[in-house]
Amino acid sequence: MRSKFAVLMIICVMAITAIAHTVPKEEVIIYINSKEVKQSACVEKAEMQKDLPRLLVVEVGDCWFKLSEKERRIFAKKWHIIWQHSVPNGIVSVIEKSTGEAVVSFRPDGRIDLTK
Repeated sequence: MRSKFAVLMIICVMAITAIAHTVPKEEVIIYINSKEVKQSACVEKAEMQKDLPRLLVVEVGDCWFKLSEKERRIFAKKWHIIWQHSVPNGIVSVIEKSTGEAVVSFRPDGRIDLTK
């Protein structure tokens, strides 16, 4: 009986912890638009699309391509993870500001490809 109670308590604590650590989507956008991220990842602007609120579009500038492939993948993965954690079925699109073309491709298996 005690072991069932212990397991139930662990499940309850984990559920509460998961709920408590959900970051609101507005905070994710503020984070990606922060001065530090803009400088380190060459972000021009990040915004949720009004007509498709589960879509986050991150526009990057030319200096994005001066980052190493590893750095670009790390930034893209981080943005994707925090957005999906905040928005059910969240989608992230990382595009080049000057052309509007996608510079990152997120695969269903979790891998990230750089398109440029």
